[in-house]
Formats: sequence, C-alpha cells, structure tokens
Amino acid sequence: MNLKWAFIFMIILLSVATNIRAATVTHFIGDVWIKSDKSWHRAEKGSPVISGSVIKTGSRSLVIITETDGSIYKMYPDTSFTYRGDDAPSKSKTVLELLSGMIFIKFLKKDAASSFEIQHRTLVASVRGTLFYVAIKRKNIFRKDYWLCVKEGSVRVTEKDSGRAVTVDQGKGILVKGAKELTEPKSYDWTNKLNWNMDPARGSVIEAEVLNNDDIVIPNAY
Repeated sequence: MNLKWAFIFMIILLSVATNIRAATVTHFIGDVWIKSDKSWHRAEKGSPVISGSVIKTGSRSLVIITETDGSIYKMYPDTSFTYRGDDAPSKSKTVLELLSGMIFIKFLKKDAASSFEIQHRTLVASVRGTLFYVAIKRKNIFRKDYWLCVKEGSVRVTEKDSGRAVTVDQGKGILVKGAKELTEPKSYDWTNKLNWNMDPARGSVIEAEVLNNDDIVIPNAY
C-alpha cells in the first residue's frame, strides 16, 4: 500500500472511530481541490472529505462527493463549500456552508434523527430527505442572488436576520434577492432543463455548455 492510500485509509478509520461524518470523492472532471488541516491538495477519486474540509472546483470542472449513507453532492464549476459533520451520533446532522457557485444535493434520511442544512451568510435551508439545487448567482455587479429549486421533497428556507421562513415544495423554486429578500416559491420552466443526474454510470452529469463556460445553468431565470 503506497503512502497516499495509507493516508486515505487512516482518515476513514479515524472518522469511523470518532463518529465524525465523512464523505468521499467518487467522480470528478477538471480541477478540484480540498483544504484540510490548513493546506490545499488536488482531489482524486477516493479522496476523503472530513468535517471542516473546504472543497473547491475550478472553471470547466465538476466533482461528486458521496457519503456512506448514500447522500450525494454534485458541485458545478467555480463552486466552493465547507463540509461540516456533527460529532454527536444521536443528531446525525450534516451542514454544508455554500461559499459560491452551484450545487445539487441528494440527501437521504437514514433515520428519524437525520437532518441536513445548507447555509449561506444570510440564509439557512433545512431538509429531511430530498433532491434539490442551490446556486449563488450574480444578477449584476451590485447584487448576488440565491436560487433554490426542489426536484423531490421539500426545503425550508429561513432568512437569518428576520427569521422569516418559506417552504419550497417539489417542483418549485425560490429566488432570494440579494440573498436576503425572500420571494414566493413558484414553478420555473428552466429548472426542467437542469441535469439532475447524480450517477455517472447513468449518463452525463453536467451540460456540455456549462463545461464550456457558456453559463446556461439559469437561462433567462429572471
């Protein structure tokens, strides 16, 4: 066993022994980096992702990260997030802090205590088993918006400062203007054009136009 795989095996054993939630890189395209222990390294298939890790994709890049319970996170180009597990097994909680970009999330509720949150500076989206998409999109040089679209299940979106919350049900999406102003959830035709596939064995997991930097993920969304 070479040093790289010995390190990966040691991290996985440590995660199991300490009840820290961990995940693994199962597929990637282009440039993907993982930051752990204050240092960055290029991701490879099988690279571990433990609590506190920051994951980042380059332009024309993608990564799929899979947890042992089957939950999957698919990151599009120019995306970064912090992965935070919860050390308390009774809570079974996963938290992702989205810093930039676009991510598809398939969260599987493995037991009654399982929960998941994706956080942004001003927002929290809480789920208990669903498939959904989140993006931070720059409308213009002055404003970044937050989009969330639900394919299966439902997601509760809460604005941190005001405490106002909205439930986004299956087949609907929500625009949060400036990542602060919640709008009413509604159906958006463009969400049907998103690539919801999370399994490379079943076909393409990203639009060719996205990899070519043509930015069609949210076409005419406004």
